[in-house]
Amino acid sequence: SESRTDELLCLSDLYVGDPASSVNYMVLAGGVPAIFANFSEFKLLNILTNKSFYIKHIVTDKDEFVKTLRLFKDRTLPEQYNNSAINLKSIDKTVEFINE
Repeated sequence: SESRTDELLCLSDLYVGDPASSVNYMVLAGGVPAIFANFSEFKLLNILTNKSFYIKHIVTDKDEFVKTLRLFKDRTLPEQYNNSAINLKSIDKTVEFINE
């Protein structure tokens, strides 16, 4: 059967993904716990995507990745992104605007 990314995120306990993925917008809006990993040599992506997706931390090596997974397993993983700038009530505000 087929599945969509948003459906998988809703069912996920943890999202592990690339910091430059557009899926991160859904992660921010959904509030799913996440680990962002960039194992490539191109670390400039980390700087650029931190600003776009409000990512607090990007894992850059496998040892750190394992440690971060353990934090998640132990339920002590700190938030890896800040979604406070995301407007989660945009539909409500649109309806309110229309009704004015």
